[in-house]
Amino acid sequence: MLDSMMEEQVLALGKDLHKILPYKDEQNDKLVSQGLRLFQQRSVYQVKASRTEIQAQVQDVVPVKVKLDLDFPMLSRCSCPRDGWCRHRMAVYFYMYEKLGNVNEWYGMWRNGGKLPEDDSAGSKPDLTKLHPSLKRASDLMKTRTDQNRTPEGWYSILATRFEEELDLDELAKRSYMLDMMVNRAYRSLLKDAPLEREWKALYQLYTALFLYEHLGGWLVDYDMSEQSIESILQFLLDEMSESLLSLGVTAIPFAFDPFLDFIREKLIDMISSEQIGQLAIELYQYLWINLFKKKALREKEYDRLMDRLKAQEPMYAGERVAIIHQLLLLGENEKAQMLLEKEASWVILPSETWIRYFFQYQQPEQAVVVLQGIKAKLPEFLNGLGNDYQRSDFSRWFLRQVENDYMIEREPGLLKNLYQYLLPYSYYNLSRLLFTEEDYHEWVELQQHLGYELGELEYLGLKELSKERPDLALPLYHHGIEKLIQNKNRDSYKQAVRYLKKLRTLYKKLKKPERFDQYMMILLDDTKRLRAFQEEVQRGNLVHA
Repeated sequence: MLDSMMEEQVLALGKDLHKILPYKDEQNDKLVSQGLRLFQQRSVYQVKASRTEIQAQVQDVVPVKVKLDLDFPMLSRCSCPRDGWCRHRMAVYFYMYEKLGNVNEWYGMWRNGGKLPEDDSAGSKPDLTKLHPSLKRASDLMKTRTDQNRTPEGWYSILATRFEEELDLDELAKRSYMLDMMVNRAYRSLLKDAPLEREWKALYQLYTALFLYEHLGGWLVDYDMSEQSIESILQFLLDEMSESLLSLGVTAIPFAFDPFLDFIREKLIDMISSEQIGQLAIELYQYLWINLFKKKALREKEYDRLMDRLKAQEPMYAGERVAIIHQLLLLGENEKAQMLLEKEASWVILPSETWIRYFFQYQQPEQAVVVLQGIKAKLPEFLNGLGNDYQRSDFSRWFLRQVENDYMIEREPGLLKNLYQYLLPYSYYNLSRLLFTEEDYHEWVELQQHLGYELGELEYLGLKELSKERPDLALPLYHHGIEKLIQNKNRDSYKQAVRYLKKLRTLYKKLKKPERFDQYMMILLDDTKRLRAFQEEVQRGNLVHA
């Protein structure tokens, strides 16, 4: 309870807010609604109140600290980047107002210009369910909580309450080996509150998966769970979203869904406008704007909104910059998208994987090429940032599997070669095969000389074929390989060297230059005269009188 003086100050602040945030303004409507949503989600905590100020923390996508000045409201502060009154300050105000009145009533008065909504006409019949709250209509008995509170904020509030009932995160952290099972069970339990109608049920499934993705994503990162655990949980939730979208796609989406879809778009902006769950929020944004928000007009509107944020807020969060590139790619604004990709640092390769996979999969390879052109030069830096050779090799293989090889060889062989070059040495086999297929033998030889593979491996990789097609280009590889074997200074290496010397002799004969081989052997035998074992192997191989 609040003392009388505090009550007066909280009520006075409420009246001031009616003036500071008039309802007719669209931005004010959004701000107050978001503050109400945060309050309903029980996001306000660690509240300390005095006669002159209220201090609290608000759990948004990123936790913020709020200080409300009861004497001079405009001196109130919040650690979020927004200037002026913000949703976090509203959430703290609602938290305090609840202690002396009905928050929904305050909200209704605010929307009504400071007046209570009009009561029912005096001549209407009394509602027995109001006189006797324990009584329920038959139709109400069939409704779930989500039917009775069918608003985006209402659903999220229900999910927040049920989430706390179903999942003890501290306990979950101690029993992380049961993470998949416990999250799956909690998700199924949350779905029991879904509305009865099929299309609304599918929408609630989407909301539930989205809610868990947001709340568990940040928690998984904060608790430093393994990448495998994070990927498993979030992929499960994405799969559930995909299932709900399939159900929603069966019929035309009703107009009644509009505020719910608007809420999702706002939620996505909130999530990417922070660094807490970073790449996880970006993946969700990409996924829903590809699979749910497909209308060109919506994408254009989202792009305009993001550009307005860019003009008003410098610098933007990484997630917001990716969102701009995402909308440009979906709208076919390829030049702008590539220019922005080239400006970003190597981290942009992570969200680029989604674009590459999507555009190749849905027969829009030109868009995938735009992405590849924009990120190709960043690949070496990205590889260097990975922990070890295993991770670098694993990433390179995975990345190249997303690229449609046949299309690239036919339409973009130069770009494909660039990608392989930037991913060396982990793309060696791909590049080697491409150069050989394209009959770019000079570059193939340079690649082998640069990486220094053994002759046995090179013969398997194409040296035998090269010896038939271009024996002149095969010569330096055999010379280099033979010298490396001799430097090993053991009997087995000498035997191998002699075997390759015989192949070298054959190549010189094929080129009609046997005298060059004779000169080479004379110099080689003189240089290795102290290596008795090698000299013996040369004699056994009948090369001594060559």
